[in-house]
Amino acid sequence: MAGARTTAAGAAGTPVAPRGTATASPGAPLGWLAPPRSGTPVPTVLRALVWAAAFGFSLLVTAFVLRTVGLLGVNTAIDLYAGSGARRFGILLVLLPLWALLSATIAHFSLEGLAHRQRRQAGTSPMTSRSSGPAGADNG
Repeated sequence: MAGARTTAAGAAGTPVAPRGTATASPGAPLGWLAPPRSGTPVPTVLRALVWAAAFGFSLLVTAFVLRTVGLLGVNTAIDLYAGSGARRFGILLVLLPLWALLSATIAHFSLEGLAHRQRRQAGTSPMTSRSSGPAGADNG
């Protein structure tokens, strides 16, 4: 097999999955696969609402910051629609990545916070299931 990685001995000829791929082999080092989360996920409707709110809020924040800095104004918005040439799209090269980064960050932390709150209300906090004694005590 061209490009396939084989075992260290190489005699078996069985390909080994590249690092970082999801395999269920029992010999895989710890940490390659994320453990499944306990509890129920955040409902889909709530996820959609969080993403919609994050998109709207982050667009307002991004536009406000770019306007404060002086990169976005009425003339640049008019040039975007009525201008000619590729240079008129320069403001989009600044606005869109900032908007995407901010909206994804807001949505991620909002959804993680909601999931954490949901797990805490259900009583399945991951911190309570890992330790059986006080901090610093020898539990082994």
